Amino acid sequence: MVNAQQNSIVITNPLQGTVFNAGSEAQIRWLPPPVTVITKIVLARGENVALQPVDVIAYNVDATALTYVWNIKPEVADGDDYALMFGDAPNLSYAGPFSIRNNASIPTQSTGKGPTASTKANVTPGGQSNGVLQSTYICTLNIILGVFTLFYCTL
Repeated sequence: MVNAQQNSIVITNPLQGTVFNAGSEAQIRWLPPPVTVITKIVLARGENVALQPVDVIAYNVDATALTYVWNIKPEVADGDDYALMFGDAPNLSYAGPFSIRNNASIPTQSTGKGPTASTKANVTPGGQSNGVLQSTYICTLNIILGVFTLFYCTL
């Protein structure tokens, strides 16, 4: 955890090493701050000396609530280099690094047990490029008990 400048916020969750899951809720918590409103909470990614904003999580959060429920978007990429930025420059506070796991990006083999669903789609990447006709792929997505289990494409 790194705090900066005046009006800093002391974050108690997430702490370094916390792991969240994409598509789920996460509790962001802090100690009583010297402000009544956190102007914004931003998800950032990268080295702690060169964080890059990924998404604005919230604007004008009631700081006296001491907590905020963050609905992590399902499309957030898997990674171990995430951080949160609170406020606006020069009054910024930081939390992290922490991890986000996105299990949808890691396909597993189907066990063949339980209810399943399968869908196929034709994918034509780009049509014709530089005089070369692109191939059409047939992609299959399998879901077992509501969990993504397998994704593959064939020509």
